[in-house]
Amino acid sequence: MRSFFPSLFCWLILSIGATAQPNWVDQVYTIETVKDIPYGVALDYAGTSRTLTLDLAYPTNDQPPVCGRPLMLIIHGGAWLGGEKDQGYPALLLEDFAERGYVTASIRYRLGMFQTEKEINCNISGINGLQWNCLNMSDSLEWVRAWYRAVQDGKGALRFLVDQHEELQIDRRNVFVVGESAGAFTALGVVYLDQEEEKPAACDSIASVLLPNPIYEQPCVINPGFAADLDSMDLRRPDLGSIHGNLHLNVDSFRIRACGDIYGGLFQDLFSKRASGAIPALYLYHQPADLIVPINTDRILAGFSACASSIGGCQTLYGRPHSSGSTAVVNLLGMLQDDGLEIPDYFYDKSTNNASCLEQILNPSTGGHSFDNYTLRTGNMAAFFAEKMDVSGFCLSSEAKVQIPTSGQLSVHPNPTTGILSFPPYSVGALATLYSLQGSIILESRIDSGLQMNLDHLPPGLYYLRLILGNRLQTTSIVKL
Repeated sequence: MRSFFPSLFCWLILSIGATAQPNWVDQVYTIETVKDIPYGVALDYAGTSRTLTLDLAYPTNDQPPVCGRPLMLIIHGGAWLGGEKDQGYPALLLEDFAERGYVTASIRYRLGMFQTEKEINCNISGINGLQWNCLNMSDSLEWVRAWYRAVQDGKGALRFLVDQHEELQIDRRNVFVVGESAGAFTALGVVYLDQEEEKPAACDSIASVLLPNPIYEQPCVINPGFAADLDSMDLRRPDLGSIHGNLHLNVDSFRIRACGDIYGGLFQDLFSKRASGAIPALYLYHQPADLIVPINTDRILAGFSACASSIGGCQTLYGRPHSSGSTAVVNLLGMLQDDGLEIPDYFYDKSTNNASCLEQILNPSTGGHSFDNYTLRTGNMAAFFAEKMDVSGFCLSSEAKVQIPTSGQLSVHPNPTTGILSFPPYSVGALATLYSLQGSIILESRIDSGLQMNLDHLPPGLYYLRLILGNRLQTTSIVKL
């Protein structure tokens, strides 16, 4: 078990490492990239089994800090219908942050949604080459379910990487998650969707869809490889399971320090039910001219749909949910703070670009669903993340794993509890650590002669408790009512 009183020799080693500490902002390192590493298998929206992969990058000429390098998980956009881990901004972020001293990973996750049975046709291009037709869904619930599957995959990919922290020299205290567009929605879910009670009702078992209209078969189903044809698709919409998915559920503990939201948003409030002291920081970037993800609250694709209708003669896109973009998220955080709730430390990086639909068509450099200045904005994000880095030299212990779900032998009572948790007599002097199901540390303290832990300030939910005393390790799950 990690000692809280390092020897003089250990302190010297830590001091030497500190002098070589990267600043996490300057791009100074040579890197190596490994592509297409499998991290899991899962069923997509149409019932097809998908192998999920990621690309990994890391410095080759650095001196890794004592506890390892920070980890950044990168999630691509594409409306949960397209996009790739090794194209566009995700490919740049993968390399640029590895050059700053991170271990970076860009993931491929499950894509796809059921298009509507209605015939809604307008042959213009959309996001990442997707046709306008492919953005017409069976109903608005499809977007939420697609987001949820992506969140499950992102959480699984993160645990896959953390499970290899020794081989990859990852500092599990310093984990960051970044996404752009749909990937930013997903990143917010990976970081802040941490209690089962936050699971959207749309992700329970709900009514099956009707067979999508034949006009969508070739461009929206066959071409992207979701199914061989419409008739081979499973039209049922089963319960999507736990917010954590089912990949790599037995994993060493880790701490997410911050989330990067690059012109993304939320389908629901993910901040109101957070546990005290466990809220990762948040970087947001958005442009007012965004036609894809409204910067305020509106239906997703609101600007693009209006643009296509006014200029391309298209109907309004069908089956879209409301979303809250970066300004709406910041407003929500302000309201929660006014109500006395703890909110994440955040930095809102907003452009002044208000170009209209027509202006963006005539001059693509004014496009609102992109960076106005990639170097400036990613530099700002890097500097913000660097401020959140734990560089204390006290590394997380690898002697115990967080199991999701878990059962243990530790006997505490009452369990379920409304607040006060009592420990058995032998627990005096033990280190007790309470985790969220995501693996974030909520509380950590030594058990004194009172043999109690106070959970009054925590919201209701399921937690994981670990007790270490000498070489004895015991675990159990805790239900807070």
